[in-house]
Amino acid sequence: MENKSYLVKMSGNGVLVKNKVNGSTLKEKALNRNGVHHVQVNGSLYPAKTKSRRQRWEVKPSDMAQKTLNPIRAIVDGMKLTPNPNKPMIALSIGDPTVFGNLPTDETVLQAMKDAIDSHKFNGYAPSVGYLQSRQAVANFYSCPEAPLDAEDVILTSGCSQAIDLAISVLCNPGDTSWCLPSFSSTNSGCFLGIEVNSTSLPEKSWEV
Repeated sequence: MENKSYLVKMSGNGVLVKNKVNGSTLKEKALNRNGVHHVQVNGSLYPAKTKSRRQRWEVKPSDMAQKTLNPIRAIVDGMKLTPNPNKPMIALSIGDPTVFGNLPTDETVLQAMKDAIDSHKFNGYAPSVGYLQSRQAVANFYSCPEAPLDAEDVILTSGCSQAIDLAISVLCNPGDTSWCLPSFSSTNSGCFLGIEVNSTSLPEKSWEV
């Protein structure tokens, strides 16, 4: 078996293995519990194997994917720098203040996370807008008499990038123009939705444009 090669074809719930040397077909066997194909030869089971991989698919990217633009990557990918071998590099990219212990998590937060795990009530899929308790906590924190907030006013996202994408998707249509102050590059993410993004500093007139 070690020196032979086999052509593996899926057949129902099992696998049909053909000996490429003499053309004989070996007995069909289903997958084992680890997802490994096995075949039976002379009463013995062996893992099925193939000699070569299939040719990779030619997948054409969508128009939406081709319109995606990250200004930061456009700059970094175009840079051609020769580092100085005598000097260490000082990384000024996305910083992580937790690396050197400069931003420790408060013990109250850690205990709340532990309690949530131990409760076995939050191990499944969460609502896409966030748990009600979490949204209510955020609403209580930011609410004020002039602008009272409730949990229904809050949507929790995975960082500001998802929040920006979500806001653009909800408020804009293809062909619209989004005007925003020069800021985080994710504001340009609307380009892939057919939205023109203009970065222009506008005079502040109590939100009047």
